[in-house]
Amino acid sequence: VYSTGSFHYKNKYYINHNIGTLLTSLLNKNFTPHNFNHLKYFNGSWSLIIYLKKIDKMMIVADRYRSIPLFYTNYNGKIEISDDFNILGEKTNNEIDEVSELQFNLSGFVTGKNTLLKNIFQLKPSSYIYFEDNIHKIEKEYAEFFSKNFSLDNIKKLESDLEKIIFNIKNRLKTVCTNKKIFLPLSGGNDSRLIAWMLKTSGIENVICYTYGVRDNPQKTIAKSIAKAMGFDWYFIEYSKQEWNKILV
Repeated sequence: VYSTGSFHYKNKYYINHNIGTLLTSLLNKNFTPHNFNHLKYFNGSWSLIIYLKKIDKMMIVADRYRSIPLFYTNYNGKIEISDDFNILGEKTNNEIDEVSELQFNLSGFVTGKNTLLKNIFQLKPSSYIYFEDNIHKIEKEYAEFFSKNFSLDNIKKLESDLEKIIFNIKNRLKTVCTNKKIFLPLSGGNDSRLIAWMLKTSGIENVICYTYGVRDNPQKTIAKSIAKAMGFDWYFIEYSKQEWNKILV
């Protein structure tokens, strides 16, 4: 098992060599790519390369958000994998994919498994690929972002479920952030202020908040007041309107 990042699984925190120990244990239990259902319970930022040495098979896995990207290509009849796009780019003919180029110019990113280069592909979020005999055999999404099993008829239950989720996230955040310096990009929105609250009420005090944008950015005032209320240091990174327009383009 080759891994990077960290995650929580069954209320335990796994990082570094502990990930390999866990995965080895799980993989030894009658593993096939179809019954490896543990992945959707790995909460964190991580990516995995699993090499099944005895049968010479390989599997690559991304977390739900693909926060640590993995890329792959078929080079000289062999699958090569890296978390560095440039390493694989040096081994291919660097031919631009015209559809991906158009998509990138219109939106700023490329969707799906394609990249800007024709012969290099990316692992999608919440998915894994199983390679057999250097052939792309199985690709599957193991988790979905949108639940199909809920009803608006019981708002109280939905509110209760959401509260449990928030406090579970808060507990995981405390485990990861204790005794570390935390840098929090803070806007005026609900997401980042919720994270600020989680850190503060978990006793995480070594937090530096920052906001960026133009001087008259309305987010600036809100973020500053939130950081002050939490007792966190706060900094503003100012851009001129010309610089900000270049960033947006």
